[in-house]
Amino acid sequence: MKRIHLVLLLGTVLSLFSCTHKELCMEHPHMAPLRLEFDWRDAPSANPDGMCVFFYPLEGGEPRRFDFSDLSGGRISLAVGSYKVICYNNDTERVYFGYTNDFAMHSVFTPNTDIFSPLGLTSKVGVVPRADASEKVVSTPDMLWGCNVELVEVPEVLEGEAEERVITLYPHRLVRNYTLRVLNCEGLKYVEQMCGSLYGMSGGLFFASELNFEENVTLPFECYKADETTIEAKFLTFGDNPNVCNPHSVLLYIWMTDGKIRCYGLEDAKFDVSAQVHGAADPYDVLLVIDGLDLPKPISNGSGFAPEVDDWVEINEDVNM
Repeated sequence: MKRIHLVLLLGTVLSLFSCTHKELCMEHPHMAPLRLEFDWRDAPSANPDGMCVFFYPLEGGEPRRFDFSDLSGGRISLAVGSYKVICYNNDTERVYFGYTNDFAMHSVFTPNTDIFSPLGLTSKVGVVPRADASEKVVSTPDMLWGCNVELVEVPEVLEGEAEERVITLYPHRLVRNYTLRVLNCEGLKYVEQMCGSLYGMSGGLFFASELNFEENVTLPFECYKADETTIEAKFLTFGDNPNVCNPHSVLLYIWMTDGKIRCYGLEDAKFDVSAQVHGAADPYDVLLVIDGLDLPKPISNGSGFAPEVDDWVEINEDVNM
């Protein structure tokens, strides 16, 4: 009799334990150990300090973010299920990120800035000539590499399974290299410093679609003397809006040794670089060329920078067609 009671009691305990175990499994998702790898075949020269990866559950809920300092990847643990994925480098300084909880809307953009910000200066609103005063002036972006995946399956690990499950991502460049060269410049020895602006560009992009924002913005950039007759600038952009054939024009702001600030390009056809932007052989590596610029010899050799109304000299050169 005692033995029968003991067996019944043991069976009852095991039954209760089994029921409790099932309830816990239902309340807690099964986790799967994984190795995430970055394959850099599409960006072999990339050199970010680190990467971040967002996993968006298809059934909804908050995304999971993982950060990696090792560019080859690392090990993670993720709930079993289906995901959409976005990744990009996490070492940026001049860009902002929006809607990070939404796969489709997760975006990157740059903040508003001043037209003279590349030189660490501040302009006067309404005084500095602009190609299109209605456009916002925003910073140029940092270098960005990344990619997106519409579907990643994380299956449950089978008992006794020894092989490590791997998720491989293939980041590529997301921003474009722009180079401006102004050739055959006369009088560069009288220049103290200079910057420029390019208008009609996009201010950001969506990671999921890699489509640019449709709003047009103006990008300021620093210029320097490449040699005695050449002005050069190198900067990054998100590109333009491929769905709209926007005009693009360059303006140059040049501080002379006499303290005057001269603006070039307002009504000069050769500063219209629309055809060069739209017709670039590689839209991720664009060269803009302007041929010819005559800078007058200053009346005096004074220095200093005072962007007052009376200091502006707007230059509109005649172009022989």
